[in-house]
Amino acid sequence: MSKSSAAGATLHRAAVLTATASLLLAGLAFADPGGTRTYRVTIENLTANNGGGAAQVLSPALVLAHTNRVHLFEVGMPANQAVVDVAEDAIGATGLAMFGSDPEVASVMVAPGAPIAPGASASFEITTRRNATKLSLVSMLVNTNDGFTGLDAIQLSSNFQEFYAEAYDAGSEVNDQLAGSIPGPCCGDTGRNGTDEHGVITHHPGIQSGVGDLDPAQWGWSGAVARITVERVK
Repeated sequence: MSKSSAAGATLHRAAVLTATASLLLAGLAFADPGGTRTYRVTIENLTANNGGGAAQVLSPALVLAHTNRVHLFEVGMPANQAVVDVAEDAIGATGLAMFGSDPEVASVMVAPGAPIAPGASASFEITTRRNATKLSLVSMLVNTNDGFTGLDAIQLSSNFQEFYAEAYDAGSEVNDQLAGSIPGPCCGDTGRNGTDEHGVITHHPGIQSGVGDLDPAQWGWSGAVARITVERVK
């Protein structure tokens, strides 16, 4: 081998070693001998503040990190009790009890902090294990009978992720839009006085004109109701 060829080979090996070292160092930022990963989730309320001081506030979310064997909700299927309790009354405790001992669920939590007003956002962190690579969450649109938004079983990634979440109807309570049936700031039901529906999860039709006590000009929305971002931080 000529001197120039040998020098070229040496430079090539050096470049490969340098590139490999750089990749290893980049990976160290997320290295964890325990096999856990932590993500920061931010939920932004995209609904308009149409007056009345609250419009469609989003409740603190019930959040799960889990394997691909779990679904928190599915359109076209009946809502489980955890989703029903969030969608009707912003109650996350049922989900904590349901999923707290599930071996397919690495973490379950109710996001800390206050409800999220229109135009506001809230962030929190959740830690999962290496084989639990899915994230799900549900949050109530509090001025509805059983409206909610959320994500079901999205694939967690090391990349920054952004989702625009629509509104869903849990199918568990009739959308009578009556002040006596809704617990949010618009109304004041404290005893779950709505009418059971026994339906399935569908896309929410929104606040309907001429139904009950709610004016869609004040309490309605259009399009996605939440922007949800997920970013790996550890």
